[in-house]
Amino acid sequence: MKKLLFVLLLTIPFVGFGQDISGTGWKITDQDGTQTIYLFESDGTFTYLRVKSDVLGDEDETWELDGNKIIFKHNDGYSIYSGTINSSWDFMSGMRMNTKGEYENFSGELIKF
Repeated sequence: MKKLLFVLLLTIPFVGFGQDISGTGWKITDQDGTQTIYLFESDGTFTYLRVKSDVLGDEDETWELDGNKIIFKHNDGYSIYSGTINSSWDFMSGMRMNTKGEYENFSGELIKF
């Protein structure tokens, strides 16, 4: 089952783009309580800060948006978040999986400046 979910996450097609989240910041909380701040860039990359850790990110941290469906990938897809953004565009939730088959739920909220 884990492998099937991982394959489905990797094969979700992205044809058109909906509302843009470029230039926004999101606080993501994994099921285990880990909190991370994500800053989504207009070139499809992101920078992230793990609370109580370092600021990380380079060209192999990428994100894609299709309508309200979002996927963001760490380390060329080692860890993949696949989720849905609500109609107010201020909350997202979904599942995170990695290449080892480990998975957990996540949720995130838009950081309002």
